[in-house]
Amino acid sequence: MKQTTFLPGSETILVQLHFDKTIYQAEDVAEFKELALSAKLKMVALIEANRKVPDAKYFMGSGKAQEIADLVKLHQAHQVLVNHALSPSQKRNLEKLLQCPVIDRTELILHIFALRARTFEGKLQ
Repeated sequence: MKQTTFLPGSETILVQLHFDKTIYQAEDVAEFKELALSAKLKMVALIEANRKVPDAKYFMGSGKAQEIADLVKLHQAHQVLVNHALSPSQKRNLEKLLQCPVIDRTELILHIFALRARTFEGKLQ
C-alpha cells in the first residue's frame, strides 16, 4: 500500500455522497471541486452516490468502493478525496481496498491551510 501523504498536482478522484436526510445541493459539489483546485489537485473523476446512511466499513457501500478502486487503477490516480469526515477505521479500510491514500474533507482543508502558510509556525500548525 502506498504511504498516506497529500500529493499536490497529482491525479485525484473525488467522492461525494448524498444522504437521505440532506437535500442534494449542486453548490456542495461545486465547493468540493473548488477545494480540490485550491489544493492544486488534478481531478480525473468525480463519483457521486446516494445512500440512506453511511456504511460502517467503507462509509460508502462495498460496491461503490470497488467501483472507485477500479477507477483508481484505470486513471492511475494517486489519491482519493472524500467530501465527508471519515472515521479512522473507514479511512484505513478504504486505503487498503483502493491501494492509495484517502483524504477526507477535514484533512483536505488542513492541507490547503498548510500550502498557504507563510511562516514556519503557520506550516507547523
